[in-house]
Amino acid sequence: MSAIFPPAVPRTNAATTPNAAQEPPKQMFRNSTAGPLLLRRAQEVGTLIRVGRDTYIEPHDAELPQWDRVRAEVLARCATLQRRSGDSFVVSHMTAALIHGLWVPTSTTVHVTQPHSRTSTPWSFDPVVRHRRELRPEEVTMVGGIRVTSLARTVVDCITALPPVWGLAVADSALRAIVRPERSKPEEALERAAPILKEWRALLEARGPKRGLIRARAILDAASPLPESPGESRSRAVLLAPGLPMPLLQIPVKLGDTTAWCDFGWLIAPGRYLLGEFDGAVKYRLDGLTGIALSNKLSEEKQREDGLRRLRHRIERVVNADLSTADRRAQMVDRMVAKLPAQLLVNCVPRPGFAIAPDPLPPGRKLVRRRRR
Repeated sequence: MSAIFPPAVPRTNAATTPNAAQEPPKQMFRNSTAGPLLLRRAQEVGTLIRVGRDTYIEPHDAELPQWDRVRAEVLARCATLQRRSGDSFVVSHMTAALIHGLWVPTSTTVHVTQPHSRTSTPWSFDPVVRHRRELRPEEVTMVGGIRVTSLARTVVDCITALPPVWGLAVADSALRAIVRPERSKPEEALERAAPILKEWRALLEARGPKRGLIRARAILDAASPLPESPGESRSRAVLLAPGLPMPLLQIPVKLGDTTAWCDFGWLIAPGRYLLGEFDGAVKYRLDGLTGIALSNKLSEEKQREDGLRRLRHRIERVVNADLSTADRRAQMVDRMVAKLPAQLLVNCVPRPGFAIAPDPLPPGRKLVRRRRR
Protein backbone atom coordinates (compact mmCIF):
# COMPACT_ATOMS: atom_id res chain seq x y z
CA MET A 1 0.00 0.00 0.00
CA SER A 2 1.30 3.46 -0.85
CA ALA A 3 0.43 6.46 1.25
CA ILE A 4 -0.98 8.69 -1.48
CA PHE A 5 -3.00 11.22 0.43
CA PRO A 6 -6.66 11.94 -0.33
CA PRO A 7 -8.20 15.41 -0.30
CA ALA A 8 -8.28 17.19 3.05
CA VAL A 9 -12.07 17.22 2.88
CA PRO A 10 -13.03 13.62 2.09
CA ARG A 11 -15.53 12.68 -0.53
CA THR A 12 -18.31 10.68 0.94
CA ASN A 13 -21.08 8.13 0.67
CA ALA A 14 -24.09 9.27 -1.36
CA ALA A 15 -26.45 7.45 0.96
CA THR A 16 -25.48 9.66 3.90
CA THR A 17 -23.68 12.76 2.64
CA PRO A 18 -23.86 15.05 -0.41
CA ASN A 19 -20.39 14.76 -1.94
CA ALA A 20 -20.26 11.16 -3.12
CA ALA A 21 -18.38 10.32 -6.29
CA GLN A 22 -21.01 9.43 -8.85
CA GLU A 23 -18.77 9.30 -11.93
CA PRO A 24 -19.05 6.06 -13.94
CA PRO A 25 -15.89 4.13 -14.79
CA LYS A 26 -14.07 5.23 -17.93
CA GLN A 27 -14.54 3.53 -21.31
CA MET A 28 -13.19 -0.03 -21.22
CA PHE A 29 -11.48 -1.84 -24.06
CA ARG A 30 -11.52 -5.58 -24.69
CA ASN A 31 -9.47 -7.93 -26.86
CA SER A 32 -12.53 -8.10 -29.11
CA THR A 33 -12.11 -4.40 -30.00
CA ALA A 34 -8.32 -4.44 -30.36
CA GLY A 35 -5.78 -7.14 -30.98
CA PRO A 36 -3.79 -8.57 -28.05
CA LEU A 37 -0.46 -7.40 -29.48
CA LEU A 38 -1.76 -3.86 -29.85
CA LEU A 39 -3.12 -3.91 -26.29
CA ARG A 40 0.15 -5.25 -24.91
CA ARG A 41 2.08 -2.49 -26.68
CA ALA A 42 -0.37 0.13 -25.40
CA GLN A 43 0.29 -1.06 -21.84
CA GLU A 44 4.04 -0.83 -22.34
CA VAL A 45 3.90 2.79 -23.52
CA GLY A 46 1.27 3.75 -20.94
CA THR A 47 -1.66 4.57 -23.20
CA LEU A 48 -3.83 1.83 -21.64
CA ILE A 49 -4.11 0.44 -18.10
CA ARG A 50 -5.15 -3.17 -17.49
CA VAL A 51 -8.00 -3.36 -14.97
CA GLY A 52 -9.10 -6.95 -15.52
CA ARG A 53 -8.73 -9.99 -17.67
CA ASP A 54 -8.81 -8.72 -21.27
CA THR A 55 -10.12 -5.37 -20.00
CA TYR A 56 -8.32 -2.01 -20.21
CA ILE A 57 -8.97 1.70 -19.67
CA GLU A 58 -7.28 4.85 -20.89
CA PRO A 59 -5.06 6.70 -18.39
CA HIS A 60 -6.75 9.49 -16.50
CA ASP A 61 -5.87 13.15 -16.87
CA ALA A 62 -2.33 13.69 -15.60
CA GLU A 63 -3.43 16.97 -14.02
CA LEU A 64 -5.70 15.09 -11.61
CA PRO A 65 -4.22 14.46 -8.15
CA GLN A 66 -2.67 11.00 -7.92
CA TRP A 67 -5.19 9.96 -5.25
CA ASP A 68 -8.07 10.70 -7.67
CA ARG A 69 -6.37 8.77 -10.48
CA VAL A 70 -5.87 5.73 -8.25
CA ARG A 71 -9.48 5.82 -7.08
CA ALA A 72 -10.72 6.06 -10.68
CA GLU A 73 -8.64 3.00 -11.60
CA VAL A 74 -10.04 1.12 -8.59
CA LEU A 75 -13.58 2.02 -9.67
CA ALA A 76 -12.86 0.54 -13.09
CA ARG A 77 -11.42 -2.64 -11.55
CA CYS A 78 -14.48 -3.02 -9.34
CA ALA A 79 -16.83 -2.42 -12.28
CA THR A 80 -15.00 -5.12 -14.25
CA LEU A 81 -15.31 -7.57 -11.37
CA GLN A 82 -18.97 -6.70 -10.83
CA ARG A 83 -19.77 -7.15 -14.51
CA ARG A 84 -18.27 -10.63 -14.52
CA SER A 85 -19.43 -11.84 -11.09
CA GLY A 86 -22.77 -10.08 -10.66
CA ASP A 87 -24.03 -9.50 -7.13
CA SER A 88 -22.08 -12.38 -5.57
CA PHE A 89 -19.86 -9.93 -3.64
CA VAL A 90 -19.75 -6.47 -2.10
CA VAL A 91 -16.67 -4.24 -2.29
CA SER A 92 -15.48 -3.71 1.28
CA HIS A 93 -12.72 -2.74 3.70
CA MET A 94 -9.96 -0.44 2.36
CA THR A 95 -11.34 -0.50 -1.20
CA ALA A 96 -14.77 0.63 0.01
CA ALA A 97 -13.09 3.35 2.09
CA LEU A 98 -11.22 4.56 -0.99
CA ILE A 99 -14.44 4.67 -3.03
CA HIS A 100 -16.24 6.49 -0.21
CA GLY A 101 -13.40 9.03 -0.29
CA LEU A 102 -12.04 8.42 3.20
CA TRP A 103 -8.46 8.96 4.37
CA VAL A 104 -6.93 5.58 3.63
CA PRO A 105 -3.66 4.39 2.04
CA THR A 106 -4.33 3.76 -1.61
CA SER A 107 -3.93 0.37 -3.21
CA THR A 108 -5.19 -1.21 -6.41
CA THR A 109 -5.83 -4.45 -4.52
CA VAL A 110 -9.60 -4.94 -4.35
CA HIS A 111 -11.19 -6.16 -1.10
CA VAL A 112 -14.58 -7.86 -1.37
CA THR A 113 -16.94 -9.50 1.12
CA GLN A 114 -19.00 -12.61 0.34
CA PRO A 115 -21.36 -14.72 2.44
CA HIS A 116 -19.96 -17.95 3.85
CA SER A 117 -22.47 -19.92 1.79
CA ARG A 118 -21.23 -18.60 -1.56
CA THR A 119 -19.20 -20.90 -3.73
CA SER A 120 -15.86 -19.69 -5.01
CA THR A 121 -16.17 -17.12 -7.79
CA PRO A 122 -13.75 -17.08 -10.72
CA TRP A 123 -12.28 -13.59 -10.27
CA SER A 124 -11.56 -11.65 -13.43
CA PHE A 125 -8.22 -10.32 -12.24
CA ASP A 126 -5.73 -10.34 -9.41
CA PRO A 127 -5.12 -9.23 -6.78
CA VAL A 128 -8.44 -9.66 -4.98
CA VAL A 129 -8.73 -10.21 -1.23
CA ARG A 130 -11.89 -12.08 -0.26
CA HIS A 131 -13.53 -11.71 3.17
CA ARG A 132 -16.27 -14.05 4.38
CA ARG A 133 -19.16 -12.42 6.20
CA GLU A 134 -22.93 -12.15 6.06
CA LEU A 135 -23.99 -8.56 5.35
CA ARG A 136 -27.41 -7.15 6.20
CA PRO A 137 -29.22 -5.15 3.47
CA GLU A 138 -28.62 -1.87 5.34
CA GLU A 139 -24.87 -2.57 5.30
CA VAL A 140 -24.73 -2.35 1.49
CA THR A 141 -25.04 0.80 -0.63
CA MET A 142 -24.20 2.03 -4.15
CA VAL A 143 -21.40 4.53 -4.83
CA GLY A 144 -20.36 5.35 -8.38
CA GLY A 145 -22.40 2.40 -9.66
CA ILE A 146 -20.49 -0.06 -7.43
CA ARG A 147 -22.01 -2.15 -4.62
CA VAL A 148 -19.97 -1.26 -1.54
CA THR A 149 -20.36 -1.65 2.18
CA SER A 150 -22.11 1.23 3.95
CA LEU A 151 -20.05 3.98 5.53
CA ALA A 152 -20.58 2.57 9.04
CA ARG A 153 -19.72 -1.00 8.01
CA THR A 154 -16.66 0.25 6.10
CA VAL A 155 -15.35 2.18 9.11
CA VAL A 156 -15.74 -0.82 11.44
CA ASP A 157 -14.04 -3.14 8.93
CA CYS A 158 -11.12 -0.74 8.50
CA ILE A 159 -10.47 0.07 12.15
CA THR A 160 -10.27 -3.63 12.96
CA ALA A 161 -7.95 -4.41 10.03
CA LEU A 162 -5.70 -1.38 9.56
CA PRO A 163 -2.84 -0.23 11.80
CA PRO A 164 -4.05 2.40 14.29
CA VAL A 165 -2.28 5.25 12.48
CA TRP A 166 -4.55 4.64 9.49
CA GLY A 167 -7.56 3.31 11.40
CA LEU A 168 -7.89 6.62 13.25
CA ALA A 169 -7.58 8.53 9.96
CA VAL A 170 -10.44 6.49 8.47
CA ALA A 171 -12.68 7.07 11.50
CA ASP A 172 -11.87 10.80 11.66
CA SER A 173 -12.52 11.34 7.97
CA ALA A 174 -15.84 9.46 8.06
CA LEU A 175 -17.00 11.56 11.01
CA ARG A 176 -15.85 14.72 9.27
CA ALA A 177 -17.72 13.77 6.10
CA ILE A 178 -20.99 13.26 7.96
CA VAL A 179 -20.77 16.03 10.57
CA ARG A 180 -19.25 18.78 8.38
CA PRO A 181 -17.79 20.63 11.38
CA GLU A 182 -17.19 24.36 11.61
CA ARG A 183 -13.96 25.44 13.24
CA SER A 184 -15.70 28.03 15.35
CA LYS A 185 -18.27 25.53 16.70
CA PRO A 186 -16.32 22.45 17.86
CA GLU A 187 -18.75 21.58 20.67
CA GLU A 188 -21.61 21.43 18.18
CA ALA A 189 -19.61 19.12 15.90
CA LEU A 190 -18.68 16.79 18.76
CA GLU A 191 -22.32 16.68 19.87
CA ARG A 192 -23.42 15.63 16.37
CA ALA A 193 -20.65 13.02 16.24
CA ALA A 194 -21.66 11.33 19.52
CA PRO A 195 -24.66 9.33 18.20
CA ILE A 196 -22.64 8.29 15.12
CA LEU A 197 -19.87 6.91 17.32
CA LYS A 198 -22.48 5.14 19.43
CA GLU A 199 -23.86 3.43 16.31
CA TRP A 200 -20.36 2.37 15.24
CA ARG A 201 -19.58 0.97 18.68
CA ALA A 202 -22.77 -1.12 18.59
CA LEU A 203 -21.84 -2.43 15.14
CA LEU A 204 -18.35 -3.26 16.39
CA GLU A 205 -19.53 -5.10 19.50
CA ALA A 206 -22.01 -7.10 17.41
CA ARG A 207 -19.02 -8.75 15.71
CA GLY A 208 -18.09 -10.46 18.97
CA PRO A 209 -14.59 -10.99 20.39
CA LYS A 210 -12.70 -11.08 17.12
CA ARG A 211 -9.24 -9.92 16.14
CA GLY A 212 -8.75 -6.15 16.25
CA LEU A 213 -11.45 -5.47 18.85
CA ILE A 214 -9.17 -3.74 21.40
CA ARG A 215 -7.61 -1.58 18.69
CA ALA A 216 -11.00 -0.65 17.24
CA ARG A 217 -12.41 0.32 20.64
CA ALA A 218 -9.43 2.59 21.29
CA ILE A 219 -9.78 4.22 17.87
CA LEU A 220 -13.49 4.97 18.38
CA ASP A 221 -12.73 6.45 21.82
CA ALA A 222 -10.26 8.86 20.20
CA ALA A 223 -12.08 9.55 16.90
CA SER A 224 -13.14 13.11 16.18
CA PRO A 225 -14.58 15.08 13.23
CA LEU A 226 -12.24 18.03 13.91
CA PRO A 227 -8.93 17.00 12.21
CA GLU A 228 -8.59 18.54 8.76
CA SER A 229 -6.02 16.25 7.14
CA PRO A 230 -4.91 12.61 7.35
CA GLY A 231 -1.54 13.74 8.67
CA GLU A 232 -3.18 15.28 11.75
CA SER A 233 -5.03 12.05 12.50
CA ARG A 234 -1.98 9.86 11.98
CA SER A 235 0.21 12.12 14.15
CA ARG A 236 -2.35 11.95 16.93
CA ALA A 237 -2.42 8.14 16.80
CA VAL A 238 1.37 8.00 17.18
CA LEU A 239 1.27 10.35 20.17
CA LEU A 240 -1.55 8.46 21.88
CA ALA A 241 0.30 5.10 21.72
CA PRO A 242 2.79 5.83 24.55
CA GLY A 243 0.02 7.31 26.71
CA LEU A 244 0.37 11.05 26.16
CA PRO A 245 -2.71 13.03 27.26
CA MET A 246 -5.47 13.38 24.68
CA PRO A 247 -4.59 16.58 22.77
CA LEU A 248 -6.94 19.45 22.07
CA LEU A 249 -7.85 19.79 18.39
CA GLN A 250 -8.16 22.87 16.17
CA ILE A 251 -6.93 25.30 18.83
CA PRO A 252 -7.77 28.98 18.11
CA VAL A 253 -5.03 31.51 18.93
CA LYS A 254 -5.58 35.24 18.40
CA LEU A 255 -2.90 36.95 16.31
CA GLY A 256 -3.88 40.60 16.14
CA ASP A 257 -6.99 40.88 14.00
CA THR A 258 -6.81 37.27 12.82
CA THR A 259 -7.19 33.84 14.40
CA ALA A 260 -4.63 31.10 13.87
CA TRP A 261 -6.13 27.61 14.00
CA CYS A 262 -3.54 25.09 15.17
CA ASP A 263 -3.85 21.36 14.42
CA PHE A 264 -3.51 19.96 17.95
CA GLY A 265 -1.82 20.68 21.25
CA TRP A 266 -1.84 20.79 25.02
CA LEU A 267 -2.31 23.65 27.49
CA ILE A 268 1.05 23.83 29.33
CA ALA A 269 0.53 27.08 31.27
CA PRO A 270 -2.19 29.74 31.53
CA GLY A 271 -2.55 31.16 28.03
CA ARG A 272 0.32 29.05 26.61
CA TYR A 273 0.19 25.89 24.50
CA LEU A 274 2.47 23.26 23.10
CA LEU A 275 1.17 23.27 19.53
CA GLY A 276 1.60 20.42 17.08
CA GLU A 277 1.46 21.44 13.42
CA PHE A 278 1.42 18.96 10.57
CA ASP A 279 3.53 19.87 7.53
CA GLY A 280 1.75 22.76 5.81
CA ALA A 281 3.19 22.02 2.36
CA VAL A 282 1.39 18.67 2.24
CA LYS A 283 -1.91 20.16 3.38
CA TYR A 284 -1.80 22.97 0.83
CA ARG A 285 -0.95 20.63 -2.03
CA LEU A 286 -4.00 18.60 -1.04
CA ASP A 287 -6.04 21.78 -1.53
CA GLY A 288 -4.66 22.08 -5.07
CA LEU A 289 -2.16 24.91 -4.46
CA THR A 290 0.96 24.89 -6.64
CA GLY A 291 3.64 27.30 -7.84
CA ILE A 292 3.33 30.92 -6.73
CA ALA A 293 0.09 30.30 -4.82
CA LEU A 294 1.77 27.55 -2.77
CA SER A 295 4.85 29.72 -2.17
CA ASN A 296 2.70 32.63 -0.95
CA LYS A 297 0.73 30.35 1.33
CA LEU A 298 3.92 28.92 2.86
CA SER A 299 5.21 32.47 3.42
CA GLU A 300 1.99 33.28 5.28
CA GLU A 301 2.48 30.09 7.29
CA LYS A 302 5.98 31.24 8.32
CA GLN A 303 4.66 34.63 9.45
CA ARG A 304 1.90 32.87 11.39
CA GLU A 305 4.41 30.64 13.16
CA ASP A 306 6.58 33.64 14.07
CA GLY A 307 3.51 35.30 15.59
CA LEU A 308 2.75 32.21 17.68
CA ARG A 309 6.30 32.09 19.00
CA ARG A 310 6.16 35.76 19.98
CA LEU A 311 3.19 34.84 22.20
CA ARG A 312 5.49 32.28 23.89
CA HIS A 313 3.70 29.23 22.55
CA ARG A 314 5.86 26.18 21.94
CA ILE A 315 5.58 24.73 18.43
CA GLU A 316 6.55 21.29 17.18
CA ARG A 317 6.27 20.57 13.47
CA VAL A 318 5.42 17.11 12.16
CA VAL A 319 6.21 15.99 8.61
CA ASN A 320 5.39 12.83 6.70
CA ALA A 321 8.83 11.37 7.35
CA ASP A 322 8.14 11.48 11.11
CA LEU A 323 5.41 8.88 10.59
CA SER A 324 7.33 6.59 8.25
CA THR A 325 9.37 4.31 10.57
CA ALA A 326 9.42 3.21 14.19
CA ASP A 327 12.59 5.22 14.85
CA ARG A 328 11.15 8.42 13.38
CA ARG A 329 7.91 7.97 15.30
CA ALA A 330 9.84 7.47 18.54
CA GLN A 331 11.89 10.60 17.86
CA MET A 332 8.70 12.59 17.26
CA VAL A 333 7.23 11.39 20.56
CA ASP A 334 10.49 12.25 22.36
CA ARG A 335 10.42 15.80 20.97
CA MET A 336 6.86 16.29 22.21
CA VAL A 337 7.61 14.80 25.64
CA ALA A 338 10.64 17.07 26.06
CA LYS A 339 8.40 20.14 25.65
CA LEU A 340 5.53 18.96 27.87
CA PRO A 341 5.54 19.91 31.57
CA ALA A 342 6.14 17.07 34.04
CA GLN A 343 2.66 17.33 35.58
CA LEU A 344 1.06 16.31 32.27
CA LEU A 345 3.21 13.18 32.10
CA VAL A 346 2.66 11.83 35.62
CA ASN A 347 -0.19 9.47 34.76
CA CYS A 348 0.89 8.50 31.25
CA VAL A 349 0.23 4.82 30.58
CA PRO A 350 0.71 3.21 27.14
CA ARG A 351 -2.54 2.58 25.30
CA PRO A 352 -2.56 -1.04 24.04
CA GLY A 353 -5.08 -0.24 21.33
CA PHE A 354 -2.66 2.16 19.67
CA ALA A 355 0.36 -0.12 19.83
CA ILE A 356 2.11 -0.03 16.47
CA ALA A 357 3.71 -3.17 15.08
CA PRO A 358 7.48 -2.95 14.60
CA ASP A 359 8.80 -2.22 11.14
CA PRO A 360 9.58 -5.29 9.02
CA LEU A 361 13.22 -6.31 8.74
CA PRO A 362 15.06 -5.12 5.63
CA PRO A 363 15.42 -7.76 2.88
CA GLY A 364 18.13 -10.29 3.64
CA ARG A 365 18.13 -9.82 7.40
CA LYS A 366 16.85 -12.46 9.80
CA LEU A 367 15.73 -12.19 13.37
CA VAL A 368 18.09 -14.31 15.48
CA ARG A 369 16.75 -15.55 18.80
CA ARG A 370 19.32 -16.18 21.49
CA ARG A 371 19.16 -19.37 23.43
CA ARG A 372 18.60 -19.18 27.13
CA ARG A 373 21.55 -20.38 29.16
